[in-house]
Amino acid sequence: MLYIGEDSVRRTVGMKDLVEVMKGAFEEFGEGKVEMPLRPSLRSEDPNGTVHVMPAMLKRSRALGMKIVAHYSGNPARKLPTINATVLYMDYETGRVVAVIDGTFLTALRTAAVSGLATRLLSRADSRTLGLIGSGTQAETHLEAMSAVRSVASARVYSPTRSHREDFARRMSSKFGIDVKPVDTSREASEKADIVVTATPSPQPLLKGGWLEAGSHVNAVGSGTPTFREIDEEVLKRSKIVADDIEAAMSETGDFITPMKMGLFSKEMIYAGLGEVVSGKKVGRTSEGEITLFKSVGLALEDVAAAQFIYERVTKEGLGTKIA
Repeated sequence: MLYIGEDSVRRTVGMKDLVEVMKGAFEEFGEGKVEMPLRPSLRSEDPNGTVHVMPAMLKRSRALGMKIVAHYSGNPARKLPTINATVLYMDYETGRVVAVIDGTFLTALRTAAVSGLATRLLSRADSRTLGLIGSGTQAETHLEAMSAVRSVASARVYSPTRSHREDFARRMSSKFGIDVKPVDTSREASEKADIVVTATPSPQPLLKGGWLEAGSHVNAVGSGTPTFREIDEEVLKRSKIVADDIEAAMSETGDFITPMKMGLFSKEMIYAGLGEVVSGKKVGRTSEGEITLFKSVGLALEDVAAAQFIYERVTKEGLGTKIA
């Protein structure tokens, strides 16, 4: 068995490669070739957090595994990541675990790759300006993913902590060679942006539909639990909505659950699952002026497809640590 740490993940996975891996995985999903139950969850109030167990089997690509992920928001003095994850990759024939993969950075990477895939299908081809709401690891990987699928020339970033958004802007401008500017409000980040990414654990909407330009595209990725909500009901009303998985999104994200309880949203307002668009069952963007929204809650098939790619690369390159 191999242990594959974050360093090996970083060395073996490029964003453009991973977008293509996600494309293949969602093609399988759209064709009904994926076995993936809704994830069971354990929730705790003290400490405040949620643990998900996420299994998946991709039958065409013969990939099998599961992720265990904890969303933690306890004592900030411990300086732990808010998401901690481990992926178990298994032999398809026997079910034996052949690799244990550090899934914390992988989660941010594969989430951004799926958003990149959705952005390639749903955003305007000439999209060049990016608005980022959030300045954590997900914001960084999403900036990389958006740049991998569109010619991003500039970005504006908002975080409620000034030092965080200023530091992010400095580092990302240097890393990606893109003009990244910190702004004081989420409205400044999102207005006149071709693409908007929300990547926060906010309980209240930070993006309002009235701020969106005609023809813009939104990736809403931060709200993966019923208590988180990043976008308001006006975003939902104005958008053609695509979800990574419709059933999971309806049961797991506050972006849908809260307005549904208010009588302002229904399942019928969702245009398609991402797998339907990738597999060609439904068309993505159909006009220059429509607003599109991709809602991501994160799926086990993404982790397992990424784990298969990483395992094969690491084995080929002789990386990882062998465990008896």
